[in-house]
Amino acid sequence: MELVGSWRKVMPYMAMVFLQFGYAGLFLLSVASLRQGMSHYVLVVYRNAIAAAAMAPFALWFERLISRIRESSLASY
Repeated sequence: MELVGSWRKVMPYMAMVFLQFGYAGLFLLSVASLRQGMSHYVLVVYRNAIAAAAMAPFALWFERLISRIRESSLASY
Protein backbone atom coordinates (compact mmCIF):
# COMPACT_ATOMS: atom_id res chain seq x y z
CA MET A 1 0.00 0.00 0.00
CA GLU A 2 2.85 2.35 0.78
CA LEU A 3 4.40 1.81 -2.64
CA VAL A 4 1.23 2.95 -4.41
CA GLY A 5 1.01 6.11 -2.29
CA SER A 6 4.62 7.04 -2.91
CA TRP A 7 4.26 6.33 -6.64
CA ARG A 8 1.36 8.77 -6.82
CA LYS A 9 3.51 11.43 -5.17
CA VAL A 10 6.39 10.86 -7.63
CA MET A 11 4.24 10.57 -10.79
CA PRO A 12 4.02 14.34 -11.58
CA TYR A 13 7.79 14.67 -11.30
CA MET A 14 8.37 11.66 -13.53
CA ALA A 15 5.95 13.11 -16.08
CA MET A 16 7.94 16.35 -16.12
CA VAL A 17 11.22 14.46 -16.59
CA PHE A 18 9.76 12.54 -19.56
CA LEU A 19 8.36 15.77 -20.96
CA GLN A 20 11.80 17.38 -20.79
CA PHE A 21 13.32 14.40 -22.59
CA GLY A 22 10.66 14.81 -25.29
CA TYR A 23 11.47 18.51 -25.65
CA ALA A 24 15.18 17.73 -25.90
CA GLY A 25 14.55 15.10 -28.56
CA LEU A 26 12.39 17.45 -30.61
CA PHE A 27 15.03 20.16 -30.31
CA LEU A 28 17.75 17.83 -31.57
CA LEU A 29 15.54 16.70 -34.43
CA SER A 30 14.77 20.32 -35.34
CA VAL A 31 18.42 21.35 -35.28
CA ALA A 32 19.43 18.34 -37.40
CA SER A 33 16.73 19.03 -40.00
CA LEU A 34 17.59 22.74 -40.17
CA ARG A 35 21.28 21.97 -40.63
CA GLN A 36 20.43 19.71 -43.56
CA GLY A 37 18.74 22.63 -45.28
CA MET A 38 15.06 22.43 -44.34
CA SER A 39 13.26 25.76 -44.46
CA HIS A 40 12.11 27.25 -41.16
CA TYR A 41 8.61 27.67 -42.55
CA VAL A 42 8.38 24.04 -43.65
CA LEU A 43 9.57 22.90 -40.23
CA VAL A 44 6.85 24.93 -38.52
CA VAL A 45 4.16 23.54 -40.83
CA TYR A 46 5.32 19.96 -40.28
CA ARG A 47 5.49 20.37 -36.51
CA ASN A 48 1.99 21.87 -36.36
CA ALA A 49 0.56 19.20 -38.66
CA ILE A 50 2.06 16.39 -36.59
CA ALA A 51 0.88 18.01 -33.36
CA ALA A 52 -2.66 18.39 -34.72
CA ALA A 53 -2.72 14.77 -35.88
CA ALA A 54 -1.46 13.58 -32.50
CA MET A 55 -3.89 15.70 -30.45
CA ALA A 56 -7.03 15.27 -32.57
CA PRO A 57 -8.03 11.80 -31.24
CA PHE A 58 -7.71 12.99 -27.64
CA ALA A 59 -9.71 16.15 -28.36
CA LEU A 60 -12.48 14.19 -30.05
CA TRP A 61 -12.61 11.61 -27.27
CA PHE A 62 -12.73 14.20 -24.49
CA GLU A 63 -15.32 16.27 -26.33
CA ARG A 64 -17.58 13.24 -26.70
CA LEU A 65 -17.11 12.40 -23.04
CA ILE A 66 -18.01 15.94 -21.96
CA SER A 67 -21.05 16.04 -24.25
CA ARG A 68 -22.32 12.75 -22.77
CA ILE A 69 -21.91 14.13 -19.26
CA ARG A 70 -23.79 17.29 -20.25
CA GLU A 71 -26.59 15.25 -21.83
CA SER A 72 -26.96 13.06 -18.77
CA SER A 73 -26.99 16.05 -16.43
CA LEU A 74 -29.61 17.82 -18.56
CA ALA A 75 -31.74 14.67 -18.69
CA SER A 76 -31.90 14.57 -14.90
CA TYR A 77 -33.75 17.92 -14.79
